[in-house]
Amino acid sequence: MFNSVYGITLGSRINQFPTQSLVPFSKELYQEVEPCGFERMFKDEHYYTISKFNKSNQYNLESYYDLFETGFVSAINGVIYKIAMIRFDTDKELQEKVRQGLKTEVIKFFNGTNPQMSNNGVISYSYWENKSMNLVMQKDPFLTGIFLTWDGLPSLNPKRRGLLDKMFT
Repeated sequence: MFNSVYGITLGSRINQFPTQSLVPFSKELYQEVEPCGFERMFKDEHYYTISKFNKSNQYNLESYYDLFETGFVSAINGVIYKIAMIRFDTDKELQEKVRQGLKTEVIKFFNGTNPQMSNNGVISYSYWENKSMNLVMQKDPFLTGIFLTWDGLPSLNPKRRGLLDKMFT
C-alpha cells in the first residue's frame, strides 16, 4: 500500500512511465524547493512531479494518496528511490483526522510497529522502517507530508548528511 503511488513504485525505473506522468523539475523549481530541504544529495539525482494528483480534499483512506495535493519522486540513475506526498491544510480538525487515519494505516502496514518520534517544537516527525524501505510522516501547523525511501539502491555517498540523518543520529 505505502510503497506505490498511482502505480509508481519504489525501485522502478523512470523510463517505465509515460513522459506525462512524471514531469522533470525545472531549474526554477529546484531553486524554489531547495531552501525547503529538498536538496539533491546524490550525483545523478533528479526530481519529478507526479502529474496525477487530483488536488482533492476528500477524506478517503481507500485511496490515501488522494488526500495529498502534490507529489514527487526522486530518482538516481533513473531508479526511483523516494516518493513524497504533501498536503497543506488550515482546517485543524480535518488535518488531525487525516493524520490520525494515516498513522493508523501506516502502523498496520508496518505490522503494528509504533514509530520513532522526533519533534523540534514546530515540526514533528514519525519514522518507520522495514527491510526494504522507510516512511516518514512530517507534521507542522499547515503541512502533512509522507516521505517513502527505498533501501534497495547500492551504497551511495551523499554530498552531505540529510535531514533524517541529522534527526535520528
